[in-house]
Amino acid sequence: LLHWLKPPRPGRICHTHSAPGCARVTMKFRLVCLLSSALVAATAGEHPIKQVISLVKDLDEKAISDGKAEQTTYDKFQAWAAKSLKDLTKAVETGKTNVEDLKMKGDAKKKEAEVLADQISEVESELADLAASSKTAAADRDEAVKLYEASMADLKTTIDAITDAIASLEGGAAGSSKSQSLMSTGMKTAQLLRLPLLLETLSDDQEVLLLSLAEEKESPLSGAAPEEKAYESKTGSVVTLLKKLKRDFEDKQQEAEMQEVAAKSEYGMAKHARDTAMAAASASKDTKELAKADSDAAIVSLGAELKSSTADLEGNKKDLSDTELMVKMKADEFKQRKEMREKEHKAMLEGIEVLEQVSGVRAAPPTGLVQVSEIPAQARGKLELVLEKVRQRAMKANAKDLQMLAERAQDEPADASMAKDIDLTIEKQIWKLNDDQLADDKEKQWCDAEINKTKIEQDFKTSAMTDLGDKITAAQADVVSLVGDIDAAKTSIAQIKQDVHEATMLREENKNENKLALEDAQDAQAAIGKAIATLQNFYKDASDAAAALLQESQPKMWGDGGYTGNSGGSAVIQVLEESAANFAKMEADTQAQEAADDEEFATKLREDKEEIARKETEVELKTQEKVRLTEKADELVKSQRLTDRQLASVTSYLEEINKKCTGETTYAERKAARDAEIADLEKSRVEVAEALGAPAPTTVSDAPVLAAV
Repeated sequence: LLHWLKPPRPGRICHTHSAPGCARVTMKFRLVCLLSSALVAATAGEHPIKQVISLVKDLDEKAISDGKAEQTTYDKFQAWAAKSLKDLTKAVETGKTNVEDLKMKGDAKKKEAEVLADQISEVESELADLAASSKTAAADRDEAVKLYEASMADLKTTIDAITDAIASLEGGAAGSSKSQSLMSTGMKTAQLLRLPLLLETLSDDQEVLLLSLAEEKESPLSGAAPEEKAYESKTGSVVTLLKKLKRDFEDKQQEAEMQEVAAKSEYGMAKHARDTAMAAASASKDTKELAKADSDAAIVSLGAELKSSTADLEGNKKDLSDTELMVKMKADEFKQRKEMREKEHKAMLEGIEVLEQVSGVRAAPPTGLVQVSEIPAQARGKLELVLEKVRQRAMKANAKDLQMLAERAQDEPADASMAKDIDLTIEKQIWKLNDDQLADDKEKQWCDAEINKTKIEQDFKTSAMTDLGDKITAAQADVVSLVGDIDAAKTSIAQIKQDVHEATMLREENKNENKLALEDAQDAQAAIGKAIATLQNFYKDASDAAAALLQESQPKMWGDGGYTGNSGGSAVIQVLEESAANFAKMEADTQAQEAADDEEFATKLREDKEEIARKETEVELKTQEKVRLTEKADELVKSQRLTDRQLASVTSYLEEINKKCTGETTYAERKAARDAEIADLEKSRVEVAEALGAPAPTTVSDAPVLAAV
């Protein structure tokens, strides 16, 4: 005892609830007071050591009681710590999963944004190419129009000049004896030779012919005129040449007009195709830009959520680490305090033994850690009944500590100390039930929130699957429709080309037939002309011979007059002239029919070319649209597969948490069972107190364990 009463190290300051060494100072002060009381008692005739022994025993009992209270508090702290560590560990694991999921989603959105950016860049490049192509095509078209207008002007000038020259030459032939027309004809012919288009077309012989005619004009000095017969022959050749040249230039003019119409139509269709492609590209760009904006917004949102989740994760990690450190520190501290209390109790027992030896009084050995008084027999019987109820309730509540304590109390002599231990054990069990209920409340709140959130996500994924399915079906249907349209357009193009080929072959055949017919008509007219001239010369010579015969004297053998030919000679000439007229009409009709057929063929050819160009543009645009829709459908299918996997994961998770949160019993059943157990335990406390004749204990608070700690 004297060793235990040694003073603390110099310079150490002691406070209440400080380390055990400091507690000894307080205890010394108490002992000093006790010794003083013992001395006072000695003056009254009582042995002072006996009073000191009694006081030390009271202090020892008080220290043991404080130790039990500390043990209860530490048990509550351990329950809270276990629950907190479990919750924090779960929060850390959940946070890690959430952070990884957010990172994956963020990376996926970044990849999606990069792909969209590349696609937008490609569309912008395509738009730039289309704009440049449109500008180049417009410039080329303007240049082509200028060339066409200049060419048409040259052709018109050439045709008008040839027409004037033909009119002048034909007028001169009609009055070939009129020398006043020679100068005008020569001048017009000379003007023709100054036309570039005409000079490019003429051969050397034709150019010489026109030059000779241009020089055939009346001499201003002699007034002599060329011989009429030679002039008429040369004029006729020139007129024939000029008419042929006029027809050639008119054909070129018509061909140029047709080419211009075709070029204009082709430019219009190409421009329409480019405009359509630019509109489609612009629409695609707008759609992709909106999608990229959504991806960028999602990236920002996911980044903020990732930052927040990472901060929460780090906070939970720190809380977990701090809690683990605190639990370890509290465990070490409690262990140290418990060891010091045991040493303190041992020292007090040794001190009591020394004091008893000094006084010659031997106290009864303690029945436990404290000296207690026996319970009366009547109270003992009532207490045993109460302890049996407590044991049964402990078995029902699966409170093994309380059950074992109640059974030990039935086997050992029951006293107030045992009853107090039972009360503390019941109180500890009630605290445990309250903590379990608090944990169950938090678990239910988490389950309700998590199930609700997961159901919302499941509904969203289900709706997304339906929406994606509808979009895929629509896109695939559009692709099938486009394939049908493309095939139909290609078939139509092939049919039109076949029709054009057949029409071209037929046109060539008709053209050859018309050419042969024209040649036959022209040959027939030439032959008939020669026949008429021969017959006319014959009948003229025959008439002259008959007249000569009439001047000579000869016998009348064939009647009066000489033989002047068949009496139907005039009729033959008339028939030949009518035939020549018919062949001339045939030539004119054939030329008109050829011109009409040629114009009709050119019109049909132009219309077919326009239709082919329109169909080819349709095929090109619909092929591009088919490719775009196919790519879109493929992307939608990929999104549908990803969404399907996500939906399966969400559904599996929902089943898992439903199974986990539902368990074998419901929340209401577990709460009712705990409330009933707590009520039974509170009743047991009251019954134990009544059996001992002690005041009724206060009801255990259901406040959180941390507040008690």
